[in-house]
Amino acid sequence: MVTSGVRLLVRHGGYFESNQDDRRAYYKEGNLKATLYNGDNSLQQLKAHMGSILSFDPSCLKFMYQEEDKPMDLVDLIDDGDVMCMLMVASNVYICVANQTSQPNLVEHQPFNHTSAPSTRDSCPSVQVNVPTTSNIAAEHESESEGEPVAERDVDMVPRLTIVSDCQKGLQTAIQRVFPGSYPAHCMHHLVDNFRRKWKNTVFVKKFWNAAGALSTKGFEEEMLKIKEIDEGAYQWIME
Repeated sequence: MVTSGVRLLVRHGGYFESNQDDRRAYYKEGNLKATLYNGDNSLQQLKAHMGSILSFDPSCLKFMYQEEDKPMDLVDLIDDGDVMCMLMVASNVYICVANQTSQPNLVEHQPFNHTSAPSTRDSCPSVQVNVPTTSNIAAEHESESEGEPVAERDVDMVPRLTIVSDCQKGLQTAIQRVFPGSYPAHCMHHLVDNFRRKWKNTVFVKKFWNAAGALSTKGFEEEMLKIKEIDEGAYQWIME
């Protein structure tokens, strides 16, 4: 039995996404359906036909088509002239249909191509998008005051650390935990200078800095024990 008409392949049940960087449109997900179209070049007839086979209100449908040799490009169907051009190559195209507006998508999630899409700028209007700060970053900023160093918080609630910089606020708290006998004017450079003047031995100074720069309490204690093994007097001076 011979039938007249044009065979069309229709992608339906998916949705359009628009790239916010180059305004390119993409069709996501959905199913594929074949149909025989007996109408003319009228866009309204094409919409009515698609609405009847897909059980959707034609006025709510958005149409674009995709040529087999240009899978990255979607072409708008917005007037009778577009329909005529599409029907000329109907055997090599897929008509993409969606009953929802285009959804914006970030450029890094889209295929990259330097060429422009055949669709016009008016057919794919840009969508203004407010990108919120991610929840984990917002929570981080809400949980700590601007510029508040970790050492100024309750140090009993955080892992034990050796503070090595005298450029940070809150050093007094750290020094008092590491050197209980210190007074508020102490800083690492102040302690090292006094240590160097009393114990004129570069080995002591080096090991003292190693202790101050230890990344863990265990490393600090090991370096302090090395100083104690060399000279217990130097060790006692540091601890006092």
